[in-house]
Amino acid sequence: MMKYQSITILFVLLFLFRIAQSQCIETGYVKEYNGVEEKTPLPGVELQVVGSPSAVSDEQGRFELHFAVLKPGQAVKYNEIYKPGYILFNKEALEIWRISDNKTPFVVVMCREGEFRALKKKFYGIIEKSYRDDYLRQKKLAETSIANELELTEKLKQLEKSYQEKLSNINTYVEIFARIDRNEMDDKISRALQLVEEGKIDEGIRLYEELELIGQTNEQLNKWNTGERVIQAGQTMKNEAQQDLLLMAGKLRQQVGLYEMGGWDYNDQRIETTHKLVEVYRLLNKAFPGEFAPQLGQWLCLEGDNSNDPDTLFAKVTEAARLPSYAGLIMLGNLYEYCSVKEIQYLEKARSCYEQALSLISADDSSRYAEKRLNSFYDFTDSTTGHPIYYKILSAQEKTVAIWPKSIISYNDPEGELVLPEFVKYKEEKYRLVSIGANAFKNNKRLLSVTLPKSVTGIGENAFYGCFSLESIRVGENVEMVAEGAVPESTLLILPDNTRKLQGWLYDFIYKRFEFMLQDSKNIGLAGRRPVER
Repeated sequence: MMKYQSITILFVLLFLFRIAQSQCIETGYVKEYNGVEEKTPLPGVELQVVGSPSAVSDEQGRFELHFAVLKPGQAVKYNEIYKPGYILFNKEALEIWRISDNKTPFVVVMCREGEFRALKKKFYGIIEKSYRDDYLRQKKLAETSIANELELTEKLKQLEKSYQEKLSNINTYVEIFARIDRNEMDDKISRALQLVEEGKIDEGIRLYEELELIGQTNEQLNKWNTGERVIQAGQTMKNEAQQDLLLMAGKLRQQVGLYEMGGWDYNDQRIETTHKLVEVYRLLNKAFPGEFAPQLGQWLCLEGDNSNDPDTLFAKVTEAARLPSYAGLIMLGNLYEYCSVKEIQYLEKARSCYEQALSLISADDSSRYAEKRLNSFYDFTDSTTGHPIYYKILSAQEKTVAIWPKSIISYNDPEGELVLPEFVKYKEEKYRLVSIGANAFKNNKRLLSVTLPKSVTGIGENAFYGCFSLESIRVGENVEMVAEGAVPESTLLILPDNTRKLQGWLYDFIYKRFEFMLQDSKNIGLAGRRPVER
């Protein structure tokens, strides 16, 4: 009996030994970002990665990950790296994390949330000011150099559009500059960044251009291509080449950001550098299929945005969406929404893009735009009033709806006198109208009057903005909220008999902002008067 037990124990030990031998162990350190000062070990950081039990960094910041399947050279994917009060600082490094084949420890860098918010706020201010200064400079130049009024109007529209587009992309560059590791920069880049922080954008750009990044990038691309042609490179060589290219890509991104801050004078340089970035990410995504789709998609969209040709823009964005990439799907969805003004079926294509985009990433800050766009879609139409009106279901359980805009730039467009019903039917279910949603009737120039049912409790922001032909809105007794810009100041807001129900701030808001009519209002001593705020 003892003999059999000994043999069993021996087999178990051998089995465990083989498992231990087959495991791949990745070691690393978690460090805290301290600006220009040396990073310090950060204990208590939990690392949850695919294929390994979770690990927590010790007092020296050290961690070990035990992979049962992954081998050296293979990519490490993380689910979460977390410590309360900190954010992951070197995100890009983790996106290209591979198990080391020479036992080099991997470094994870964390930054205090408050410090990172301060960095973002600082660079947002710097970048926004540079955009505004360039816009005002170009506007003044146009006003002094263009005599023809129509040409000037068109030029000013283009400048305003360009300015707003730059502002809409500002967070891309805020993230780039906020995540620059000041402790690991060479002297020239450090000095260039210092000049940018001092508002000396042109000097910072000139210093950066001395690095000749386009030439350096071409050398790296040639080394990569030569290596692949001459030999079957091997994973080690590929990984090293990948690291070199990614370091160069990081500097190119910073240079594009500087050119953006420099404004129109640097437009050609910005376009050239963006092309080179796309070339780098296209090569990397081909060599490591799918791993660089987010970066390639983002810069394809920006490259397309640089073009004045709609066909080029659509081609770049479509390529980015097919990778697939979040940025590409979002931008393609936006383009489809704009197309829906002429052909409503494009809305379904836009909805599909946003749904795909949402499926690509976890529910973090970056996913909120896709959620917001999906939530902006109406659910059904009803023509009880004689005009198609768009509705959004607010609660399937309580059977309540709001009137909703048709799309991001298209709204309800009934004409004449509109009397809205208290109930509408959808799929044999009866829904109560309780709200007029934001932008619902925006810019409708044919609407003369609107009567709301007593079930409506709120009128959303800009609901009737730009409805200059709208003479009056008759509200029900249960209205509790009228948002900012909801009703043109020239429109009569007709209140019900029992005006006492409109209490507090709502009554003050209506009294101060709108010309309105009170009917049978003897109970509040205003019969026969029409208070007007002039």
